[in-house]
Amino acid sequence: MASSLVNQLRVLTLNEGECLEAVLFRLEKGWLLHFVLGPSLADKNVRLFTNHPQEAKLGSNRQRYRELSWQNITGRKSDVYDNFAEVPMVLCGSFNYYFTADGRWVFIKMLL
Repeated sequence: MASSLVNQLRVLTLNEGECLEAVLFRLEKGWLLHFVLGPSLADKNVRLFTNHPQEAKLGSNRQRYRELSWQNITGRKSDVYDNFAEVPMVLCGSFNYYFTADGRWVFIKMLL
């Protein structure tokens, strides 16, 4: 039964001005998280950061953030709605993300 949960995909839409501080996102080890841009961020330069490690062997470090790169599987760079940033959940625990829009800090949130 547990093997059916491996590689499940969860999508989290980023929106400017949306307050999700009281919302907890529960994710499991082995799942994939895709961040996508909502309409309020479509025309902005968005940079996204997380402290979830890229590999399990790196371990958890709440102070070390890494920037995620935007991917586009369609190849149409002009359509930002095809863009996503992927985070494989390689460790259990709580992790944070934040993003900037046009150089302005926007949001930080905890993932479990």
